[in-house]
Amino acid sequence: TPAFWTLAAIAGLCFYAMLGVIASLRLHLIDLGATPQQASAGFAWLMSMALAGKFLFGLVADHLPGPRALLLNLTVMLVGCVLLARMDAAGTALASTLLGLGWGGLFTLIQLRAVDQFGLAHAGKLMGVITLVDASLGGLGAWATNALHAGTDGGYEIAYRLIAALVAAAWLLSAMAARSARPAGRPGRGSG
Repeated sequence: TPAFWTLAAIAGLCFYAMLGVIASLRLHLIDLGATPQQASAGFAWLMSMALAGKFLFGLVADHLPGPRALLLNLTVMLVGCVLLARMDAAGTALASTLLGLGWGGLFTLIQLRAVDQFGLAHAGKLMGVITLVDASLGGLGAWATNALHAGTDGGYEIAYRLIAALVAAAWLLSAMAARSARPAGRPGRGSG
């Protein structure tokens, strides 16, 4: 169904983005003047925020309808991507915080959205397909981010702008899905 492929596309676009960041963040931080130890600490921070994001957005999903929780999650992720794409060393800690929270939460929310939208009867098959899509695009993101770095002036600016654009596309897909999930007579609400 279109709703399923929309959810799979959101997952795939975001996994392209996050695995691209994960594959390059340490080198990017070094390019911006961090020591290898500082860059490793920055990477560890991103991953610890991803763990925190699983719990944070799990709590958010208990209080907001699923489509709105996912849209909030993608908003956090998008702001992090935009900050990272600015190529400003001072903004990388906040960018890493937001990206980590968003990516960790995405794991939780994609699974919840799949079960909410399509039920448990075929959850294994559906999550298998979504995982195939997100793993495939994630692998492409890791490769392409570093290929773009190698093929340009040696910076990640183009790759990170592409990553921000892909997360923006995921945000738009999520916003359209949230809008179509609203039940008649109850604007702005619904678990859809």
